[in-house]
Amino acid sequence: MDDSSQIPGFREMDDWPTSPVYPLSVAFFDAVRGGGHVLDIADADGTRFPFFFDRFLGRLCYGSRDEDSDDAAFVANGSKLASDVFDACESAITSGADDADRIRAVIDRALHWSQR
Repeated sequence: MDDSSQIPGFREMDDWPTSPVYPLSVAFFDAVRGGGHVLDIADADGTRFPFFFDRFLGRLCYGSRDEDSDDAAFVANGSKLASDVFDACESAITSGADDADRIRAVIDRALHWSQR
């Protein structure tokens, strides 16, 4: 069984809502009540894009802070959007960000359900 397929009834996106200006960086990362994590990715112009990792499987999502919100969407596995976000997280980890260990744990869990 392929666990990486789209979830029926939930939106999925594979590209940025507006094109970011590279390079990208992790601007904010934190845990939220219920087991999920939030992540803001900033582009070179300072525009912030909200992401979160769902509280059930830790899958990467875009938009609001939880998968039950109207503007939330799962990020398609193997998409340019997913790759950009994971690359920004990897960069934060290798550069020694304060939350590097927590980011690593969340990314490892998300990558379990994703194809890069």
